[in-house]
Amino acid sequence: MKEQQRPTLESAVKRTMDAVAKEVMLVGTDADDRLTVLKKHLGKVVSLKMTEIESEENVRKGAVTESDDFEKLKVSIQQFGLLQPIVVELRLHEDEFRLVCLAGHRRLAALRALGSERVQCLLLAFEEKSQRTGAALSENLTREQLYFLDTAEGYLQLIEQGWT
Repeated sequence: MKEQQRPTLESAVKRTMDAVAKEVMLVGTDADDRLTVLKKHLGKVVSLKMTEIESEENVRKGAVTESDDFEKLKVSIQQFGLLQPIVVELRLHEDEFRLVCLAGHRRLAALRALGSERVQCLLLAFEEKSQRTGAALSENLTREQLYFLDTAEGYLQLIEQGWT
């Protein structure tokens, strides 16, 4: 009887992400078709092209890409893959849309530095800026090494947007 090989963490993560992720491919070049496909996948983990995702607002004021921690993150991603998807917001403005990184800026920067072409993302949409700020701050507060002034500024933004 053959002895079964135990799956490695890397193979298990890859199988899980492949099973969960939906490929959201560009249907032709029609932006309306693309938007329809993206809207259908809101709230799901999808695979997006790195070139589609904008990095702008970040709770962290400095996602340091020249530190030992960033190098460790890159090594971890190379070794085990992306263990937690990036959170991307589908932002609609009239007939146009943008895909903006809401949480996972360091992971996104590490993937870009590694030359990845696609990334697994949780695709969300928010009606109000305060919801977006709250979600980004919540995701980052659960992480280590969020500088205390970045945390304070995040709370200040929420207060300015009407949160108590």
